[in-house]
Amino acid sequence: MKKISKKWRSWLDSFLIDGKSKISYQKLCDSEGNPLEEEDILFADENMMTGKQTLGVWGLDSPEEENFLTLDMEGVIPVFDEAGNFPIALKTKDGHLAYLKVSRKTKEVLPIHAGCCPVLSVIFIGAPSAGKTVHFLQLCDPAFHDMLARNTTCSFEDDLPSDAVRRKRYEEARADMKNKKILPEPNRKGEVILPYYFYVQHREGEETRRALLRLDDIDGEQCTNMEWESKIFQSNIFIITIGADELLAAERGEEVQYTRVVKQLLPRLKVLRQDGEYEVRVMITKCDLLDFTNPYLETASENSIELKGGKIRQTAHETGFDYQVFKKRSRCIQNYLRKECPNFYSNLINSIPAEKLDFCMVASIGEECKDHRYEHFKPMFIDEPILSILAKEGLYPVEVLRERPEEEEAKSTVKSATQKFYDVINRFKDFMGLPDEYDEFMDEDEEDDEE
Repeated sequence: MKKISKKWRSWLDSFLIDGKSKISYQKLCDSEGNPLEEEDILFADENMMTGKQTLGVWGLDSPEEENFLTLDMEGVIPVFDEAGNFPIALKTKDGHLAYLKVSRKTKEVLPIHAGCCPVLSVIFIGAPSAGKTVHFLQLCDPAFHDMLARNTTCSFEDDLPSDAVRRKRYEEARADMKNKKILPEPNRKGEVILPYYFYVQHREGEETRRALLRLDDIDGEQCTNMEWESKIFQSNIFIITIGADELLAAERGEEVQYTRVVKQLLPRLKVLRQDGEYEVRVMITKCDLLDFTNPYLETASENSIELKGGKIRQTAHETGFDYQVFKKRSRCIQNYLRKECPNFYSNLINSIPAEKLDFCMVASIGEECKDHRYEHFKPMFIDEPILSILAKEGLYPVEVLRERPEEEEAKSTVKSATQKFYDVINRFKDFMGLPDEYDEFMDEDEEDDEE
């Protein structure tokens, strides 16, 4: 294989696009959990992928990976878009375009922006029938993305350039759930489920943040019988799904599966993810089954969404993610679990650092389903789990400044600019995981003002 010349590499190193500098590859994994380096990204078009053409037709020498282009080949030009960092395609001097990215290790088609953006890898973990797939399919629905994008400068774009056969079943299941009110079939044991990738952009002022949101669903058997070599642990955000029906069964003293999932997950996280670069969300599904007159839940019942003309609209977060509303609901769920599932709750808080752990709940359908069908669609809180992730990464607007309670307002009507700044920090620090040292700084400022 001919290597790229020093002159050509020098040109690449000085290449600028939209203020972004030279190639800066952003690592990701393929669907089997293989970490991919820059040299593991191959390029092709559909004719090359199907063997209808060879590189010879394009006037190029065949490399080791026949019919694939690589970035270091002589005679190829990288094509960038606004994301920068890494090419979205390679172009030959004769104008041929290799627009498909392919994993060297699995030969699967990768997202368009593979290598261009940081990856938020979210995986749903839970026992069979925990409600993982129903919520997963909702997150992949274009109508759901419209709801999130309304009144913001955020956009969500499906980033996989081809419709793989293995993805077809999920697309059909999503359509049936939405149009025919039929729940998806349980995932088959060992079924290969391709991740979904969404190119997320959020513009705020002159700055635009971009990332690939990767969503992974797996069959419940892989969660109740978790392998140490599981691809699960390549993710960085773990959403533990627990059906409210299981929580209620546990209260009655019945055997449940969610404790088995967590019992296997926690020790593996400690060993396999010592980098600490992960977060855990505990998500109660089918929360419409819970008793919201329970003293621990009664203040958490106000829905964050509503239906208008058959379309879902945000209410609590319509002008930005309101982390105070989310945190209040999260504390209610914590108190409920602490009371009803004390050993399970203690295992969580003793194993996962507080800044990496949060709690949420959803009702994807909102009524008890019979024979995998439902009649009425009454979802609850389905926007909050994903918004809490996006907002923390700066990919969704956050409603930080809230009107202060009257009793606090009466204490002080005038604040210095510094005090106002630290007031914002203190309101925001729990959500963003900022250190407590900010409290000390604010105390010092208050003492200076008194002097």
